[in-house]
Amino acid sequence: LPAGEPVVVDFCREAALEAAATTPVLFAQAWHPEYAAVERTTEIRARAKSFGLSEDEVKAAVKVVNDNAKKSWEKTAKLWREDSGVHIAITKAFQQEIEDKKRKEEEAAEARRREEEAGDEERQKALDALEKKREAKRKAAQEAEEKRKRRQKQLEEERAQRDPWLNLPEVVGAEKKVEELKEARRDANAKLEFDLSTQLTKDIAAAERAYKKAVKTSRKAWKKHGGPPPASSGGDGESAGVSEAAAKGGDELKSLKAQLSDIKAKKAEAAKEENFEQAKALKKEQQAVEAKIKKLEL
Repeated sequence: LPAGEPVVVDFCREAALEAAATTPVLFAQAWHPEYAAVERTTEIRARAKSFGLSEDEVKAAVKVVNDNAKKSWEKTAKLWREDSGVHIAITKAFQQEIEDKKRKEEEAAEARRREEEAGDEERQKALDALEKKREAKRKAAQEAEEKRKRRQKQLEEERAQRDPWLNLPEVVGAEKKVEELKEARRDANAKLEFDLSTQLTKDIAAAERAYKKAVKTSRKAWKKHGGPPPASSGGDGESAGVSEAAAKGGDELKSLKAQLSDIKAKKAEAAKEENFEQAKALKKEQQAVEAKIKKLEL
């Protein structure tokens, strides 16, 4: 260092001072340009006791700091920011950090977008594959249904040739009744209506017995007449009255079941009211009606 010439260095950065021999050097630390006036005055008050300053000296020092801050602090700080390598490096570091963060966020957003697009493509492929499977399943079900109908038609034709009396109206009607009851029972089972399903099972049994009886009667009539029996068979009367007898029996069975339900309700009400004599009489009526129903269902 030239003797007698002051040199200002940024004490925030590393600095080294060398000499060939022992040399006296005066080192004075000044306020950093970025150190604001309020920070300087606070520091003065905090160290006043250490420095041995009186209250008047503290006020005078604070006044000097404030006066100079008003006049030149912004100008000095601006000059330092322009020429200070530390400030420039720090600014660049912060700016680089912001840019790196922004770049990473953009890269992450782009990666998520690509991943979502890939996921959408995979999802669409899966949906297309699922739709193809469903379409194939619907087509297979349709073909199976058509095959079943063709087979059913073939069986009906074969049956018509083998057992032509099965195509008589009373037999067809009895068979249709059985199928309708079975379909109703399937619906009841699907809806978990077990009481209705139980009753339909009994109705199906009765309808199947009526169907067998109709088949037997129609077969006898067919063989007797060598073909379809006439509308009225005179002395025979059996085949002509099959449908009427079956209908009459069905109506009677329905009426008896309704009567049975009514008796059961009255019996329950009598038992609830502790009218045991009436309940006993109703029980006998119930047993009589149940016997009649059982006889008709045989």
